[in-house]
Amino acid sequence: MYSDSEYVGFTYITPTSTLPCEMVEEKQLSSEKKQMIVSQTLSDHSSTDSCGGVDEGPTKSMSFFKKGFGVTLHVRFFDTLRKVTRTQCFSMRPHSTMKYIYEIVHAWLPEMGNLVCYTVHSETHGVMYPLIKKVLHPEDDAPRLVFCQEVFLPFHNPAHCWGVVNVVVLQHHGSLVPGYIPLVVHRSSLQSKEALQEQIRQLCCASPAEANYMKSQPFLNCAVSAGLMDLVSFFDSCNDDSTALPQIAVVYPALAPGDLVCVDMLDRMSRRFSVQCMIKCSRQKDGILCYDVEEMEVGYILEGLTCVQVLPL
Repeated sequence: MYSDSEYVGFTYITPTSTLPCEMVEEKQLSSEKKQMIVSQTLSDHSSTDSCGGVDEGPTKSMSFFKKGFGVTLHVRFFDTLRKVTRTQCFSMRPHSTMKYIYEIVHAWLPEMGNLVCYTVHSETHGVMYPLIKKVLHPEDDAPRLVFCQEVFLPFHNPAHCWGVVNVVVLQHHGSLVPGYIPLVVHRSSLQSKEALQEQIRQLCCASPAEANYMKSQPFLNCAVSAGLMDLVSFFDSCNDDSTALPQIAVVYPALAPGDLVCVDMLDRMSRRFSVQCMIKCSRQKDGILCYDVEEMEVGYILEGLTCVQVLPL
């Protein structure tokens, strides 16, 4: 559901044809950022230009490129702290590199710090999976669909500077389903299990109770391909210099209707408190398993909680 700030629920993969890419940004780009984008577009054959978040009038050069000049790039940004996502489209010249895409995305999301972009695994028929295939660097060619999220450390060019954490839920019949969006972490966080757990805690904005529950789950090295995840061995640390993208899985148990859980919440004064709830149902929303729970005293329903947020009693 869209809100006034044009954020949508914490979704993950949606086919490109149905991405909400025609949204008009309520918070427009600053004039300085617009001028920077226009100048790059006019002066460099590899530059890009926003087609969804600018005003008409002073930026007629932008409007020219907006009207079918070049190819369209879709960018989906995941805010792991607020558990929301935003989507935007940009027009770019063919063979543009990610250097200009990073500049455009930073202009689109000036309130964000360091951003990292990536692609996901997909089938030849266009089906996409919530599994990261490649972290994109400034010198890489820009694909037509890019996902991005904020990271806490400066971006470095070598691919081996990054790793991926896959939060999954082990269902009762033995299959694994995504329980959260994949999290991109700096390679230094993989030097120990404790360092990785702290990075996950920050990215998920987890409460102390949620963090302790997360630390009690098994951490495993995994191999990822299109639509498949193979659990290889227990994770302890990753100190090798391989250029391959390390993939780690945190495996949560599935919860069933009727299970009693504890949910940590914040009041309007940012004070944390816990409520006892009961699982009403589980469902997959855009590929992510989530839970609807009922508070035990008043009976109100909390919808769309992730496996990180519900703590079994």
